[in-house]
Amino acid sequence: DISEFLATIKLDSFKRKFKLHNKWVKYRPELKETMITLFPSGTNIDETLVWEQYFKSLIEDNGWELYVVRHPDGCIDIVPNGVSKANSVQEIMLRYNLRAEEILVAWDGKNDIWLFVPGVKSIVVANAHPDIKALGEKHGGYQANGNDGSGFIEWLKHYDVI
Repeated sequence: DISEFLATIKLDSFKRKFKLHNKWVKYRPELKETMITLFPSGTNIDETLVWEQYFKSLIEDNGWELYVVRHPDGCIDIVPNGVSKANSVQEIMLRYNLRAEEILVAWDGKNDIWLFVPGVKSIVVANAHPDIKALGEKHGGYQANGNDGSGFIEWLKHYDVI
């Protein structure tokens, strides 16, 4: 269903655009395997309100087993039914016979709240949403001083991984 959805909106990941009602729209991507995440290309997060409605109608009209989540930062996730970030972490633990404390997740946006799995180590980057920072602090997550990838590298250095 996700492939059919992407073909329908004519997602062009190289040019970072897709078709919304036969008009090309720019987006910022976040790479993921099991779901699609699209951010508004600029600072106007309200533009994704229209995307959300369009995507929901496409999914309903085509009977696809997908759902749409719009986050407070304007980010839109298109997710196959039954898939979540928490399920993914648990699946990795089962598939590779790992304990929770052997898993690391990085949090920044409100869409990462679903990554919370008891016992899993977390890093919260400095530019994370305030709610995510609070959740990370509450559950003992490492609070990085660096933003994005530099915060993750900071965590690796802190724990002598690199």
